[in-house]
Amino acid sequence: MPVHQRTTLDTLVGTPSLTDADADRVRSIITATGARDTVEQMIHTRYEQAHKVLDDAPFPAEATHTLRRITDSATARTA
Repeated sequence: MPVHQRTTLDTLVGTPSLTDADADRVRSIITATGARDTVEQMIHTRYEQAHKVLDDAPFPAEATHTLRRITDSATARTA
């Protein structure tokens, strides 16, 4: 990541007075550096791992079903 992008993120992320334009800059950097895609892939991988573990888990069916729903909800993108 170029120094100017790192500096921008270090300056803006966590700033209470972040403006809409600042937030757009942060999102742009996160997308341009590939960080968003990397995190999305990590989420997908862990989602699949969780479902595979639940396939063999020694839990009652109702518990497994509930855990799957939680996994689905926790990983579903809404924006």
